Amino acid sequence: KGKFVDCLFVRERQLQAAKAIHGCDSPDVAMSLNNIGIVYNALGKMDEALAQHEESLQIKLKIFGYNHPDVAKSLMGIANVYQDLGKLDEALAKHEESLQITLKIFGDNHPDVAMSLMNIGEVYRIMGKNKEALAKQEESLQIKL
Repeated sequence: KGKFVDCLFVRERQLQAAKAIHGCDSPDVAMSLNNIGIVYNALGKMDEALAQHEESLQIKLKIFGYNHPDVAKSLMGIANVYQDLGKLDEALAKHEESLQITLKIFGDNHPDVAMSLMNIGEVYRIMGKNKEALAKQEESLQIKL
């Protein structure tokens, strides 16, 4: 836990530096917020994690618009927090939203699509929907081959 606290301190300093250099609405600030969200998630501070991921998403939407890989990754981060909170319907919805953006950008045969399908399959597995989970896992595996 101590290493995560140290990491959080470093990430927060990076965020301050990014804001000072680039202003509040920059890709570097969004990335720093995302990284802080990941650390908060690892520390079990889910409300803080979710807030950081959502702020990062809002900045990315302003900068890039909706159909951008970084927006899809932010949605995935939010989905992961929801999954860790046990809010599986919300997690599934965010993973599906991320998948749709990724498909639109990259098409059917891309590693990010495979990752999204794996994530959706994992949520289905946790929900006990094994048939749906297996289908998504197999779909992901076909891309990876």
